[in-house]
Amino acid sequence: MTSPRPVTYKEKDDPSSPVQRTSLFADSLFLRLKWPLFQPLTHIRVLDIDAEGEPHWTPLFSRAPGLQHTIALEPVTDPLRTRIAVVLDPVDTWEYWEDADASDKKPAPLILEGRGGGTITLGQFVTEVHAYVAGLRGLLQEALAADPNGDPKYYFAGCLGPPRTESRDQEVPTFGVFLVDSEMEDMDEWWEKVVGWVRYEQNSN
Repeated sequence: MTSPRPVTYKEKDDPSSPVQRTSLFADSLFLRLKWPLFQPLTHIRVLDIDAEGEPHWTPLFSRAPGLQHTIALEPVTDPLRTRIAVVLDPVDTWEYWEDADASDKKPAPLILEGRGGGTITLGQFVTEVHAYVAGLRGLLQEALAADPNGDPKYYFAGCLGPPRTESRDQEVPTFGVFLVDSEMEDMDEWWEKVVGWVRYEQNSN
């Protein structure tokens, strides 16, 4: 398993739990994404729940230039930040860097800056992180000791970073991207759980 489990709603409502309620990152928005990390951007889907409670997966980015799901315009942090750093957690925390005294060879974080000095949107985050992660595929396979003859599918599973209360003094907070691996998880069951979590949240609002 290459990702932490999604946060439960019991934890979310627990003031003592350092999870989604105090997260600087817009977890609830990204929970709705079916984001295959090594496929074209047009393969990314957004989960929408209709008035009858039925799930629909619609494209985040259309093949037509300039067309995108409305969620793409939402900010990725709360409160708003104009500059953040992003790392691919399995690569960034790979024991090799320390064991081989090779920390100087570890990939640098991706620095995202809001376009025009504005806030960083979900669409910008996905586009730039997608390109960044694509360049780390070989290292990811090594870090996970993946079968070179296998064909796992990696999906975005979450992004962990500092909670709001600890990020106030951080000029550039760092977020780690976690994955879910199709060879370690039953993906049909995974997406069924996601639908349940999103439906629950929608009904709670």
